[in-house]
Amino acid sequence: MKKSLTAVLSSLFLGLYSYSENIFVPFTKAHWTLQGKSEIVEFDNRTALTGSALLNDVELLNGTIEVDIYTTGQRNFGGITFRVQSQREYEWCWFRIHKSNGAVQDGLQYAPIFNGNSCWQLFGGEGGIQPVDLPKNRWVHLKIEIMNETAKLYVGDMSDPVMVIRDLQVGLKKGGIGLRANRTGSIYFSNFSYKVDHTETKPIPPRAIDPTIIANWVLSNKYSVEEFSDIKEYPKDQLENEDNWIEPELGSTGLVNITKYHYHKAGMPPSCAILKSELFSKESKTVQMNFGYSDAVAIFLNEQPLFWGNNAWRGRNMADGGWIGYNDAVFLNLAKGRNELVVVVAEVFGGWGFQGNIEGYSNIKNGFNRN
Repeated sequence: MKKSLTAVLSSLFLGLYSYSENIFVPFTKAHWTLQGKSEIVEFDNRTALTGSALLNDVELLNGTIEVDIYTTGQRNFGGITFRVQSQREYEWCWFRIHKSNGAVQDGLQYAPIFNGNSCWQLFGGEGGIQPVDLPKNRWVHLKIEIMNETAKLYVGDMSDPVMVIRDLQVGLKKGGIGLRANRTGSIYFSNFSYKVDHTETKPIPPRAIDPTIIANWVLSNKYSVEEFSDIKEYPKDQLENEDNWIEPELGSTGLVNITKYHYHKAGMPPSCAILKSELFSKESKTVQMNFGYSDAVAIFLNEQPLFWGNNAWRGRNMADGGWIGYNDAVFLNLAKGRNELVVVVAEVFGGWGFQGNIEGYSNIKNGFNRN
């Protein structure tokens, strides 16, 4: 089919051209919305972006994004953004430049943005972090392929992805695409292109949740405390006065991502929120609850304190990133009938969440208002 004259002239005006189905986009202010102190500069004989920018007037649900990256090795964080709903919600796959030597486990990170906060501490397993060797002081080609809930990231070698993300968090939403580096001057982007995949997308059925996972929670409004130790007391007043409980979504691992529902500004005193659930046991029994959290948590069963812990970045030691996982456990002495489980979760930065499962789940039901 021949292109209309208007379409041809429009393409020439925008400076776009296609090659092998990819649409190449030059770095000019006509094509990109620059953020903060970001700049378009001449660097290493190329026109390049340093900093962060969103491509104008382009959205995709599925497709491919390619770009060359040049890094000096200085401490910085940068990569590709996609499915951008706003500056407060999007997908981001990025490098810890100072750790991308192939030997450090978290050189590469997937971290969705919700309420303007990067949830990197909530994605520290497979498909969340990955060692990566990103050569310094030369251009390296990157490619990310996005299809429904999955994204594959390629670095240098376009035949073998270095990381596969199997559970994208923003959801099946068409959104903007762009590039982000937290600081200018040590990360440069050039040779940007994208391709939209128009394959029909069908709704993906919900994933089966492991029956041992505590799946029924309600979430309170947020409140502030001065420090983590202030959450050690049973939150009786907050529970009695809460009249706007939220029913949060549950991730495939059982994660409740509180960041989706409440904003917390990094650098401020901790914010807290309460998760509440009910466990119904046919008999009095002791079971083990495995759990993970970020950043700090206090756990109460039937108003009695069971656990308090700090899993913030460098909260345990200088090398600890504070990633969430099923790394802690407590024993729940369940009474016959209804048992109230209350979890107070505090956040400083990096992702706010909790997940739990119960070993020996037989004869226990999880929910509300059961007889």
